[in-house]
Amino acid sequence: MTDQPPPPSAIAVATAPAAGFKLNTATISVLITVILQAVATISWAAKADSRLATLEAAIAPITDGTVARLDERTRNIERGIERIEGALERDR
Repeated sequence: MTDQPPPPSAIAVATAPAAGFKLNTATISVLITVILQAVATISWAAKADSRLATLEAAIAPITDGTVARLDERTRNIERGIERIEGALERDR
């Protein structure tokens, strides 16, 4: 066997870019996969945004102080009940 390089015409044909873009099944498969992944990502992001909005609405009373005010009112009611109970105990 001789170690001769292939003729220049064979190299040019093998490495030359295609004259036109041809769609084959592999290219179509990759495009469909990328499109499906993009749709799935957008759908996931929309669902995540919806869940986040629901959670923010659920914790809004905590962050705006409503729960703190209710807790303070509950403490005042407990103090009032203790005061009334103490007065009733003294009157017996």
